[in-house]
Amino acid sequence: MAKIAISSSGDQVESPIVHNFGRAPYFALFDESGEVSVYANPGLDAMRGAGVKAAQSVVNSGANIVITGKVGPRAEDVLKEAGIKVFIYDEDTISVEDAFESYKNGKLQRLF
Repeated sequence: MAKIAISSSGDQVESPIVHNFGRAPYFALFDESGEVSVYANPGLDAMRGAGVKAAQSVVNSGANIVITGKVGPRAEDVLKEAGIKVFIYDEDTISVEDAFESYKNGKLQRLF
């Protein structure tokens, strides 16, 4: 079963997605049925390595798909090593819920 982590600015599904994966305040975790839980990004306040900490938290969450705006090279390495697929969006403002629906409808571009 797919678990989808989406970088979020808030702890609600109506919250906008955050473009910068490593500095997202929260991650919303969806399963394929649409059940969602939200957790705070442990890398948010890191002076260095925010993306790596965020990526490791996604790996630890059991997610196998990420939806975000952009991923830095070191976070990308962590996600690739874990076999996590990353999808990006190109809209300026999109809610977490809309991003999940766009993914389900095959409307997001796969980065890796």
